[in-house]
Amino acid sequence: MPRSIQNRTIRHVIYGLASVLVLAGCTSGASTNASNTVQPPQIAAASSLDDTHSPCYNVAAPTTPPPANAPKTFAAAPPMVIDTSHAYCAFLTTAHGTITIELYPKSAPKHVNSFVFLAGQGYYDNLTWHRVLSGFMAQTGDPLGTGTGGPGYTIPLEIDPALKYSRPGVLGMARTNDPNSAGSQFFITFGPASQLDGGYTIFGQVVRGMAIVNQISLRDQGQPPGDALISVRTVDAGVAPAR
Repeated sequence: MPRSIQNRTIRHVIYGLASVLVLAGCTSGASTNASNTVQPPQIAAASSLDDTHSPCYNVAAPTTPPPANAPKTFAAAPPMVIDTSHAYCAFLTTAHGTITIELYPKSAPKHVNSFVFLAGQGYYDNLTWHRVLSGFMAQTGDPLGTGTGGPGYTIPLEIDPALKYSRPGVLGMARTNDPNSAGSQFFITFGPASQLDGGYTIFGQVVRGMAIVNQISLRDQGQPPGDALISVRTVDAGVAPAR
């Protein structure tokens, strides 16, 4: 089933499905200049949306390529490869530059673990932002280009009541109507989206590069291929500081 996000506030995106936004993708071969080697990050100037206090703000993106010929489907969710007492940083490389995200291993350990594992396999390399809706969110992570792709396993819903979709740059995980059906598809919000609170796992926050997120081209189902997601890499930044 397609990954979906419940959206009660965006009236111009309905498509006869009540308030459910069906998430569709585009082919992973859409970008002809994408590479498995991470390009040097283009760091945007600090803005009011950046979190300069985040342990990930000044961490450099890694340049190590993923394993060659890594699989795109897996028989089961990976074992724990993270330490939930550590800070984890994700770097999403796009044609416009690099987006830096602080992941939340304490709030959503299974989601962060899966994301870190898949990124390490090169799973997200050369995909596209397959659904990008004005004022709502930009979504990617589908290797099939149909909106139905996934890693072969699912992750149960993880909700931290302290986290809300209350600001731009929130990193959430897409799913079907089944709360426990998350896989590999994720999204970044452009602004507050309180209708998602309690229903979609929050597992990170953009701390640098929200201006780059805002440059992702709008795209909906049936339109030309979306912008490229060149690669995703993660860094274990060590024991998380008290905040």
